[in-house]
Amino acid sequence: MLKKATRSWRFWVFIAFCALAAVLGGIATEDVENANIWILAAFICFILVFGTMAYGRVIATLDGRAERIKRELDEAQKLREDAQALLDDYKSKRAQAEADALRMVEHAQVEAERRAQAGKRELEAAMERRAQMALQRISLAEADALREVRAAAGSLAVRAAGRLIAESMGADRAEALVQESIRQVQQKLH
Repeated sequence: MLKKATRSWRFWVFIAFCALAAVLGGIATEDVENANIWILAAFICFILVFGTMAYGRVIATLDGRAERIKRELDEAQKLREDAQALLDDYKSKRAQAEADALRMVEHAQVEAERRAQAGKRELEAAMERRAQMALQRISLAEADALREVRAAAGSLAVRAAGRLIAESMGADRAEALVQESIRQVQQKLH
């Protein structure tokens, strides 16, 4: 600081003025009032020179501090802008995620409806197949029953006819019919 101060013209003016004040103060030592004026003048010069030097340092310090505060404010502003951009990005991602979730829910509802319709159609088809199978079983059961009735009716008719023939025909006539039938079978075989 002393090297910087010795380069200033104010410093040399101050030194010259202080030397002049000291010389004049030494000459005028008899006059106390005059010496007080010179001491006051020297003090004012001292305050002016060192005040301007101190003012420069204070201004430089304040300027440095203002610059540091400005840098910190700029950095804070940049950080705020980054945070705002990040917040906006997260908000857009959240909105996109909500839109995706809504689309997924809608798709799930459509898929559930489609599967419900498919299940309903499959159930109706299964019920139709079971009804067809039941109708087939019924018709088979009817055919079996009809066959059994016909067989039973046929055997009943044969027995009834055999009984009627046996009752209405004599033993001679039955023997003749049996012999005639045997002869016809032999002829057909040879």
